[in-house]
Amino acid sequence: ADLRASGSIALHLAVFASHIFTLIVLSMIGTDIFWPLLIVWIVSGCFCGWCVAQEADTPFRCLPNPVRVPFVFVVYGLLQWVQVRHIRRQFQRRVEHQVQPEHHVAQQAGDIESLNTITSITSSDTSGLSEQSEPSIFHARTFDAVFEGMPFALTNFFYFFSKLSVPCYYFRSAMYASGWLTVLSVAFGIVEVDYRVNEKVRHKMNLSPLWAVCFVVMRASEVAFRISVLVVWALIIWHKGQWIPMFGLCSVLWLSYTCVLKISEPENVAKDHIVAHGLMAISFFVVNPARFVKKVGYVRARNNVSVVMFFARWIEAIVLVATVVVETLRHSGSSFWKDHESAFFQTLGCCAVYLVSMPFGWLLESRAPPEDAVLELIPHRARRTGRVLRGAPRGLSSYLFNVGTGLTHRMFTQIDEQLSDFLIERTLGTGAYGVVVLVRQRSSRGRELKLADQRSYAMKLQCVSNHGPSEVMQSKKVLAERERDILRKLSHPFIIRLINYFEVPERSWVDASSCELIKDRHGCPQHFQKAIVMEYCPEGDLECFILKHSVSATSLTSTPTSLDTDFISSSSHRDWDDSMTWLLRMRVFVAEISVALQFLHAHSVIYRDVKPANTLLKVWGDGELHVCMSDFGGSKETMDGNAPESLAGTLMYAAPEILEIRHSGEKRQYSVAVDNFSFGRMILVMLWRTKFVSDEEELVMPDTEEYQGDHRVPGLAAELIKTLTQRNPALRGDLGALCAHPFFSEFAHLHRKCPAIQWARLTHGAP
Repeated sequence: ADLRASGSIALHLAVFASHIFTLIVLSMIGTDIFWPLLIVWIVSGCFCGWCVAQEADTPFRCLPNPVRVPFVFVVYGLLQWVQVRHIRRQFQRRVEHQVQPEHHVAQQAGDIESLNTITSITSSDTSGLSEQSEPSIFHARTFDAVFEGMPFALTNFFYFFSKLSVPCYYFRSAMYASGWLTVLSVAFGIVEVDYRVNEKVRHKMNLSPLWAVCFVVMRASEVAFRISVLVVWALIIWHKGQWIPMFGLCSVLWLSYTCVLKISEPENVAKDHIVAHGLMAISFFVVNPARFVKKVGYVRARNNVSVVMFFARWIEAIVLVATVVVETLRHSGSSFWKDHESAFFQTLGCCAVYLVSMPFGWLLESRAPPEDAVLELIPHRARRTGRVLRGAPRGLSSYLFNVGTGLTHRMFTQIDEQLSDFLIERTLGTGAYGVVVLVRQRSSRGRELKLADQRSYAMKLQCVSNHGPSEVMQSKKVLAERERDILRKLSHPFIIRLINYFEVPERSWVDASSCELIKDRHGCPQHFQKAIVMEYCPEGDLECFILKHSVSATSLTSTPTSLDTDFISSSSHRDWDDSMTWLLRMRVFVAEISVALQFLHAHSVIYRDVKPANTLLKVWGDGELHVCMSDFGGSKETMDGNAPESLAGTLMYAAPEILEIRHSGEKRQYSVAVDNFSFGRMILVMLWRTKFVSDEEELVMPDTEEYQGDHRVPGLAAELIKTLTQRNPALRGDLGALCAHPFFSEFAHLHRKCPAIQWARLTHGAP
């Protein structure tokens, strides 16, 4: 941290000294460019002085105001000593943060009140700090370095290549070196922004110094190339002796960039002030700072800006080349090309380096679909609430300003707009991937909802970090994103409905009801990164329903030969009646699950984890229970011949081809028939409805010899189960042909008639 702080301070002081040197040289020459640059330096100093005035611990408070104010303005403002102070504070916080994680969990467990608020929302904040408060890594100056450095770099390069009346060659060389030093400062500032807005960029840079060097080279060559292009334009216009077109061209480009940022604002957010767009548009002259933005809610805006900038850069390059060719042909006898060939060579060299380094940028750019919203959870002793920010809390320009580490991040701060509010009522379940909590939506888009209009949902908090893929399994992050993407595309009465998808701050959470850290099934404290809000099914899952109505393994083992008077009046008859009612209900559930699986297979989705625990129950308008398939984390789309080959599912219901992957440790491709096998095993458990005597939380999977001839599994059901659970996947049949299976037609069982399933009416009355 000390080394980084020293390097950042040294870079800032060197750049500041080079700017003073440039002003001195220009004043000696007596050029008109001196006054605009002096104004830039004074404005920058005034801004630094304003930043000092905003701080609570303003220096030299012991001095009287008539002495202190001018002194602070000159030293901390014009001389920019506030930047040195800011850099030191940044890296001091980094040292403090390196010590903090050791006591992080202990502090959370001991002090619930410290968890009352979370000050910011970020999906890429893997360090535990927000984007705004996280100490800088590369450079403590971001956009303030761009605004101040760009005109100085442009001036230094212009006076070097134009060979104007600079006092001596050494001064020209010093100005050229000053220009490159400013380019490096601007590049480091932009890399700092990229590091904060993209998790993949952060991961690659932390993983390998080579990636960090290549990324810095890419951004530095981009900045140098863009400034060199502006220098070539300035040389062409200076050669013609007409500066008004130069200012006109810059004004048109600036207005165009401002309009692009204004048009590309994220939806449903507080609109940025036009000043924010105008200031951000200045940086677009030399670099596209929004290129690597991966923040939830800003991806679509980023894509729009990047596409427009891509075409604008190509148009500008074509116009520049055409202008150079025309000027060369028109003035073939002049020394225009010869006098400025070094400027063209620098431009071509920077362009070549940038083109060579561009693949590193392509690999790090986000191509994921835009997220829907951001969720902020606020634990509290008496309650836990969550604020949902649909799209983004602010516009793209102010977001980029706020994410930076320089003093410019103080310019457009604003309170995040609360658009909806969830109250987390209790924990519904805990698993290896996270927890499921019950939430109630109390407000929507900033408007309080009446109690009658408040709805309850199930929120699945997912832990996806620090779990890479194994040899036969996908990473948790891939599975979580796959569940989101599949549920986005599916809409069916027998499939869980996705309400929204969020990013959540990565941290430990406290259960307000027990004041204990939320842990996974292994007893480890959980950190969550993603959340899925789905419809809530208060009736629970099918596994709990079966356990609640389970029977012992020794009861009802024989079938009556006749329905005489004594048998009808006995308790056994009531048991048989209950068994028949159970069969009829499970038969409808099986038909509904088959319809859901057929729908999934028709949309090229393999479920891969068919089991009662993943089948929820909900009451429709007809007052009857119906199934609702959930937990699509193990599912996979098979579009374009992308056959599944990884380990998935539950051991008790898994098909033989999946068990072979588990035993061999090698990936093998399989087909949609794995769902048929699991479905057959699930039908058997549903009809058998027997639990272990020693374990009330686990159902029994009987062997073939056990259920053959048992009244709980009719002969037609046994035939269906045998077909679905064939070891050869090609013999398991097609779920689409289940409608014609005799088990779903009318048949007699236990001296009662089982009516045929009305397939066309299964989805009637769906909510």
